[in-house]
Amino acid sequence: MTGPPGGVPPPKEAAAQGPTRAAGQSKDQQNCTTTSAESLEEMALAVMPGGDLHPFLPKQPRWYSRIGGKVLQHVAEQRLNAELYGRQFLPLHSLDRQRLEFMHQLALGRRRGAETGPVYAEPAYASLEQARCALGALFDNIAAETLAYHAGSRRMAA
Repeated sequence: MTGPPGGVPPPKEAAAQGPTRAAGQSKDQQNCTTTSAESLEEMALAVMPGGDLHPFLPKQPRWYSRIGGKVLQHVAEQRLNAELYGRQFLPLHSLDRQRLEFMHQLALGRRRGAETGPVYAEPAYASLEQARCALGALFDNIAAETLAYHAGSRRMAA
């Protein structure tokens, strides 16, 4: 069932013609998803060789290094097709998008870890016996200081 020419289409047709929006999401939230070409491009540039996050990626498996270039190639091809031939921008394959997001998050986490430093300090002693001797010496100093304090704080007989 269609409406009058030039009129407002019925709600069913209007819903089919307009962009769909997930329940509870604003237009700004939809634009911030990782499916947009700009955010894909930013993540790809960061994780590809020479990017800011590439030094924080593991060397194996090999696709870790290749996913950034693969995504950039896809985005460039789609932009070229859109500008030259007026074709619609085809989304990135979901597996490639998930891989890119994973690599980006992994590299960000590893960079934060590198900035924080190791959680535990390096061992100060080469053997357990050296550590026991050093700890014993510290306890001896604490005991001597405690005895000196108690000796100096006793009341004197009148």
